[in-house]
Amino acid sequence: MNTTWQQVLQQSNTLLQLASIGEWDSLIALRPAYSEAVQALPLTALDTREQLLFTQIRDNDQQLKQLMANRMNELTTLIGQSSNQKSVMNAYGKQGGQMLLPRDNG
Repeated sequence: MNTTWQQVLQQSNTLLQLASIGEWDSLIALRPAYSEAVQALPLTALDTREQLLFTQIRDNDQQLKQLMANRMNELTTLIGQSSNQKSVMNAYGKQGGQMLLPRDNG
């Protein structure tokens, strides 16, 4: 049974490493298999070694969630900036390429 827990811990370590280096596409590709493996873990009568592995997996998961939340914040900021740029381009793009200069009132 320890080997199953160790395999899940290894997958957890891999996901955490990928998130740490910003390899989001790879993380997304591996996440479903990890989720299935976690759901298949037996959670009854854990021995001391399994409890330790469970704790490490849980800690990795918490770190992973924080890194993913940070990434979501980055993406939200980028989307906001992109929307602002689009609004500016739409507003100034309607000028039809004409250059607007201040009038000389003198």
